[in-house]
Amino acid sequence: MYDIHCHVLSGVDDGAAFPSESLDMIRMAADSGTEGIVLTPHCNIPGAYANYRTDDLLERFRSLRAAVREAGIPVRVYTGQEVFCTEDVPALLEAGKLLTLNRSRYILTEFDFYEHPDFVERMTGRLLSLGLVPIIAHPERYEFFREDTVYGRRLKGMGCLLQVNKGSLEGASGPEVQRCAVHLLEAERADFIASDAHSPYVRTTPLDGVYEYVSTCFSESYARRLLSDNPCRVLSDKTL
Repeated sequence: MYDIHCHVLSGVDDGAAFPSESLDMIRMAADSGTEGIVLTPHCNIPGAYANYRTDDLLERFRSLRAAVREAGIPVRVYTGQEVFCTEDVPALLEAGKLLTLNRSRYILTEFDFYEHPDFVERMTGRLLSLGLVPIIAHPERYEFFREDTVYGRRLKGMGCLLQVNKGSLEGASGPEVQRCAVHLLEAERADFIASDAHSPYVRTTPLDGVYEYVSTCFSESYARRLLSDNPCRVLSDKTL
């Protein structure tokens, strides 16, 4: 399995607080069968986390990758960001401030939970026009998305991809979010399931439980597609 969305990099956002927690989270992922993990710190959140591409951020990525190797944890570590979409995202891309997933055409995007759907369509359309493929993080958590399933079809029709959180399927964000997440799987509109892990204690990295859930309730081939095949294609910059 490959996890394309997690907050394992320490000291940069509301995820891991210390390097030791980062290693604990990656070790937990490895023990659950995860082979690769993409570090996606929050980026471009106004008034909170900037985390733009800087020498300091890149050094943090390198240091954690080296620590994983030194600890002998059998997980490949990739770079990325969870980019909060604002009007200036295209300009930030042009300035080289944003990171895609493993330097691919795929960019993990996040919106305000109460964002207007017109803005989401407009911004994802702009990203698509730049030759990027937006992967919309946890769409089941956005109010507009839960209220009208037409938006899932519309965004997929534009060329966007959808990443469901494992915690949403487990009910961690409430019953409405859980119902929407399950519906995305039932309609086969989900393209990925990721941990969106934030610590070794809650919202954790292991994915084996959700793999078993999808295998049992849907099919093993669907679980493999959501948690292995599609993430691998993203990390190799191949089309889905």
